[in-house]
Amino acid sequence: MNKTYFTDSMAPLLDMLKRRALSDRTPVTGVSRAACGYHGWQQDHAGLPWEEAPSSLSSSLPFGGSESHCLFKAHLSVPPGMKGRHPVCLVETGATDIWNYDNPQFIVFLDGRMTCGLDVNHTEFDIPDSDNPLELILYAYCSSKYPDAHLNLAMASRDDDITGLYYDLLVLYETAIELPDENPAYSLLVRTCMEAARLLDTRNLTSAAFHQSILQARAFILNQKALGTPEGSRPVLVAAVGHSHIDVAWLWTLDQTREKTLRSFSTVDYLMDRYPSYVFSGSQPQLYDFVREESPELYSRIKRRVDEGRWEIEGGMWVESDCNLPSGESLVRQFLYGKRFISEEFGRQSRVLWLPDTFGFNANLPQIMKQCGTDYFMTTKLGWNESDTMPHDTFIWTGIDGSTVLVHMVTTKNHASPVSLLKNLGPTTYNGLLNASQVMGTWQRYQDKTVSSSVLHCYGYGDGGGGPTAAMLEQGARFADGVPGCLRVHPSTVREFFENLERTTAGEQLPSWYGELYLQYHQGTFTTMAGSKKYNRVSEQQTMDTEFFRTVLWQLQVGGTYPHEKLEDIWKAILLNQFHDILPGSSIRQVYEDSWKQYEKIGRENSVLTKDSLMLLSAQTKARKGDIVVFNTTGFTRNALVSVSCDMPEGIRAADGEALPSTVSGGTLTFLARGIPAKGWKVFSPVPRRKEDELPPAFSFSENHVETPFHTIDFDDDGYIRSLLDKTEDRQLVPYGGRINVMRLHEDLPREYDAWNIGKQGDAIWWDVTGSHELSCTEISPLCMKLTLRRSFGKSALVQDILFYSHTARIDFRTEVDWQEDHKMLRVLFPLDIHAYRATCDIAFGTWERDTHANTSWDEARFEVPAHKWTDVSEAGYGAALLNTCKYGYSVHDGVIALSLLRSPAHPNPDADRGRHIFTYALLPHAGTYREGNVVQEGYDLQFPLLSLRMEADGSGFLPSCFSFVSVNAPNIVIETVKKCEERESMALRLYEAHGKAVRCSLASVFPIGEAWECNALEERKSRLPSDEKDGTLLSFRPFELKTVELVPFDSVSGHNKISHQEQA
Repeated sequence: MNKTYFTDSMAPLLDMLKRRALSDRTPVTGVSRAACGYHGWQQDHAGLPWEEAPSSLSSSLPFGGSESHCLFKAHLSVPPGMKGRHPVCLVETGATDIWNYDNPQFIVFLDGRMTCGLDVNHTEFDIPDSDNPLELILYAYCSSKYPDAHLNLAMASRDDDITGLYYDLLVLYETAIELPDENPAYSLLVRTCMEAARLLDTRNLTSAAFHQSILQARAFILNQKALGTPEGSRPVLVAAVGHSHIDVAWLWTLDQTREKTLRSFSTVDYLMDRYPSYVFSGSQPQLYDFVREESPELYSRIKRRVDEGRWEIEGGMWVESDCNLPSGESLVRQFLYGKRFISEEFGRQSRVLWLPDTFGFNANLPQIMKQCGTDYFMTTKLGWNESDTMPHDTFIWTGIDGSTVLVHMVTTKNHASPVSLLKNLGPTTYNGLLNASQVMGTWQRYQDKTVSSSVLHCYGYGDGGGGPTAAMLEQGARFADGVPGCLRVHPSTVREFFENLERTTAGEQLPSWYGELYLQYHQGTFTTMAGSKKYNRVSEQQTMDTEFFRTVLWQLQVGGTYPHEKLEDIWKAILLNQFHDILPGSSIRQVYEDSWKQYEKIGRENSVLTKDSLMLLSAQTKARKGDIVVFNTTGFTRNALVSVSCDMPEGIRAADGEALPSTVSGGTLTFLARGIPAKGWKVFSPVPRRKEDELPPAFSFSENHVETPFHTIDFDDDGYIRSLLDKTEDRQLVPYGGRINVMRLHEDLPREYDAWNIGKQGDAIWWDVTGSHELSCTEISPLCMKLTLRRSFGKSALVQDILFYSHTARIDFRTEVDWQEDHKMLRVLFPLDIHAYRATCDIAFGTWERDTHANTSWDEARFEVPAHKWTDVSEAGYGAALLNTCKYGYSVHDGVIALSLLRSPAHPNPDADRGRHIFTYALLPHAGTYREGNVVQEGYDLQFPLLSLRMEADGSGFLPSCFSFVSVNAPNIVIETVKKCEERESMALRLYEAHGKAVRCSLASVFPIGEAWECNALEERKSRLPSDEKDGTLLSFRPFELKTVELVPFDSVSGHNKISHQEQA
């Protein structure tokens, strides 16, 4: 039988059975409505102004509007004719588009108990077959332009036998449609369907004969089933796990996410009552924390399901974070708080990093995962690559230090003809259906069939939540029993799948992938919503500073207890806003209005804690009233400029009497603070300013020509640098005929995904910002010179301070832009006369090299790349780095380093990026590579400014005037984090090797150390480290290795409290 005849025969029959499965439809009357706000279900319903409709609500009580909530109330009494016949309630609004996120959605309460959620895919729930009427409350949400949604509420009887036959036939029919006619299973399936259909007595659909024929058809199908297996000797198993992908924010706010979570999770619990084999996996502890706050009763039901083994909580991270932009410490905290929540609340240990929708993965993520006790990784997003298909779906992923994790990429997509599949392997989805096409398509798309005969299939509606439906579970039960020509499906948790995959592939040489998993798509997310990206970088930096200072105070036993809870709240707010649709800039405007309020609160709380810390620490030093205490929170000794207010002309001296270069202007004393110890401070003393303290300027500017101690520079008529001679190395950086620090405006009209993607036409359509400008010298002193550049372009304006220093070759470009363009992208370009085939980029806890050419399609697709504090290009003996304080998008091609500054998409946020932006980027010419050029240190110096405080009274003298809390004697080791341990009375330090060079070194602490331990990043002890007062703690690093070291103070071991008597340099 050909497919057309078969389809024409079966499709109408299936439609008839689907309709007939519901009968006795009866409208619910006596429905009333009351307006409410968010969390309105928690209100005292009796006191609300209920508006009652006389009958149907279809015309009398429309609802909706922007962010609209209301309550509907009715009483459900099962009619006598429905008793014993599976009564159900149908809730419909006419909405059918699953991607239309303004569709009405509901939370169902029966007699006060949260029952389930309803949406466009979930429109029905069971009514208890009771003699007593039930109170129904529907908590409704809709965000439409007008109040034009209409509620249709009815009761009906669901015939379980007809429903069962419908799904019996549907699964066989859809499987047959996917098979070629010559497949023997096709004939078996067609014959079974047609024979079952012939058994039906459809003359009277309400008769007992019709019902009896339904039973006969079902029995016939059951007897005809035979499990089909794919070609080959191994049976293929599809491990199916229910899932509901919930974007923590995207086209809705965090408040609505709380409701989406309640709707989705209550529906999971509701369907588990109906389907005993249903297994669900849900990620993101943040969502469970929302449920714990909003509905303790539902939360206890989830705990019971977890205990049953049917509800898996996996995923590792606090939220499904972006993995390109957050700092290494942020990624560690995602695991720390995420895994701890799962362990403490549910008694489970998470081992899977579940990131189906994140936009690429940095090259150091395998090491961070392993350090956090996470062995397995799942994503689908790389299936969205624009030009190149990942060669494997199951493989070993190796990070920059050699750490490895097992990866499986979900391959769910519709089954296709072999020709169509060859033309288009992607995209794959994490919002799968449990139907024949996707069950078969998941295996068909899988590229590693010789490696494994099992694939993971993730099913359930998602992004806005919802999860699996009864229809999916009905079909899944039939696939589990076996369907000819299809694959056997079995319910599975994600962890069970990975453990089976690891066991069955043990001893085999799995394919491998080294370094970053770059998504060839959504590169605009490195730049969109620049304000949020700045908030993120600054919040990370400030919070790590706060932790360091409070750790020192805790060790000194000054300033009260260590603020664990406050710091955890701050970190969790940072982590929440690193969700993969918030930090990348792809959410609606209201999300950022809420986010920026959170960031402002983070800033205020850090400011209070840090200011209090500086005052308390300064009071312990040998500083006298009027002295200036300068604090360094990085792990390097630093020389940098410090500015403080002064009432009269002052000079400055270090504690050893050394006079330091300084200037006084406009009531501000600026001086070069030299030798500020790592993770410490140094005291400086103002002295009366003498004439001999005045130094001649080391800079000059005239007619676009600049002389500095490090450079000779010429500007062109457009205000750009056309010549930059590095005096130290006698090297010209600007190629002949070129110019640097060029602002370029690109057309930016992506074909789709406006906030996510970069318009390809921008490669051809661009304009250098030229014309009218003003360049003037606005500050000159022995310490620095500042040139100010002003220009306007389009609807926007720019003011830039270009700063040259006497103590460093770094040139800073402090920039303020009033950005008002539409669908444009602003980049700054630095064409450099440096011959480098690769660029080195700063990433989380390390670096990653990328090609600067476009030899292959993979190279060409990597036209924009993420980096953190800097990107460097070097040839043998010489190089330059472009640093920044809050940007992430770089491109390095044909000798040009470009930093993406601003975009202006219109969807989903029509106001994205418009407004005032302040940021700094910097050029650092240097000898050697980034290693010899101290680029790592300069990146931290730009990102972590020195902090200072003028003493208002004499200090106690307990602490020396030059103090280093902890330090390491290897320039390639970065002390990133100093904090108190989460659970023990000790300190945790996070260090990493930054140069790709093995090294042995010594970690020194000013406080006597009783014990030292190497831990994983979760602060679980691994091994004792050798440590003594003379040599400190001895450490050995592999290239790019990350270590967490626990230092147990001597007083915690011996009961004594004292500071080390080691001399402070």
